[in-house]
Amino acid sequence: MTFVDVALPLALPTALTYSVPDELKERAVAGARVLVPVKGREMVGIITATGRPAPAARARDILEAPDETPVLDSTLLQLADWMGAHYAASPGLVLRAMLPAALYSEGRPIRRKGADGSVEVITATPSMKGLEKTERVFALAQDTGLLERDRRFARAPRQREAVEAIAGLGGQASVLAAHAGRRARRGA
Repeated sequence: MTFVDVALPLALPTALTYSVPDELKERAVAGARVLVPVKGREMVGIITATGRPAPAARARDILEAPDETPVLDSTLLQLADWMGAHYAASPGLVLRAMLPAALYSEGRPIRRKGADGSVEVITATPSMKGLEKTERVFALAQDTGLLERDRRFARAPRQREAVEAIAGLGGQASVLAAHAGRRARRGA
């Protein structure tokens, strides 16, 4: 049996370990969103590590893995680890801050099954209709040289590390997003 660590949007010091059913093994990779049971309810979490050893207590199964590809790549997961360590924040809360609320929040998850058998999981209030998928791209406005970075970040070395992490990705990183369309925001 395969086990993974899942970070949840809760004030927990570490991620929780879950077992992966055989039908979800292909999608259960680091950076992927998953739907998991937590204290009698379902929550969306992010897989932070795979190939974990079996826990002492019985691990619960992951319920769904809705995305074909991970919503966060390894570089963004490393940035989240750094942010959590630097700001003494829980892994799940750091990851929640990195993604749009419709993808990863404390809201009640909505499961939608497609005609092809695919499952879409969105965490939004039931009153929201017409959710649209988009892709958010984080890009450096201008990639400066090392001397300019030394000058700009002389008193902010941690911010420089974050900028250099994005620069290491070629100056941009993309994240899958879902948001309410114009009609849903107006309450129509």
